[in-house]
Amino acid sequence: MQVPIVNNRNLARPRKEPGSAAGAIGRLPSGPVRDELIKRGLDILAALVAIIFVSPLLIVCGLCVWAAFGRWPFARRVCVGQYGRQFHLLTFRIGKESRIANELSGIRESRVGQALALSNLDRLPELLNLLRGDLSLVGPRPLSRDDHQYYAGRIPDYIHREQVRPGIFGWAQLHEQGTHMDIRRQIQFDIWYAQNLTLRLDLKILRLSLRRAFSGQD
Repeated sequence: MQVPIVNNRNLARPRKEPGSAAGAIGRLPSGPVRDELIKRGLDILAALVAIIFVSPLLIVCGLCVWAAFGRWPFARRVCVGQYGRQFHLLTFRIGKESRIANELSGIRESRVGQALALSNLDRLPELLNLLRGDLSLVGPRPLSRDDHQYYAGRIPDYIHREQVRPGIFGWAQLHEQGTHMDIRRQIQFDIWYAQNLTLRLDLKILRLSLRRAFSGQD
């Protein structure tokens, strides 16, 4: 599998010449540290704006789930994030188990669960993970703890994937054909993303993901 590569000439960072205005500001973080700070700031801003904007929808979906299942509307799944840190990924409950478990078993226990899953509205609570810093706006989709433990020692260069924060929109998801992608192929895309990460690449992924979502393309 040959992973698509974005033109490196367009992604390369300009070098700072000695004595330039940019190079003279010694107090400012540079390179990856600066980009990480900028990216985290944008994540917080996006999370706050999105939560405020979709809060009525969050409440309505939560009440529908509560009415359908008579239980707390949120499901939690243990995932592995940046540097191997574990966290609970939040989604709306669509059945007795989380969305991922239902996909594996093919279970759809209510019309509410079906509607949420098909429209991806069950992932709205991930905005809380974004605000907390578990997720980034752009990054590899988080893997469950079990998947992480299984593939970490079986796929070369997997460690690069652990160096970046998982995200809501991913490079691999732009290359999905249909609703699912083989997890090994997904991880290869994730590794390529981690090795070529720049703010410009993040903006490209975000732009293409939003265009795909609003256009309804598969």
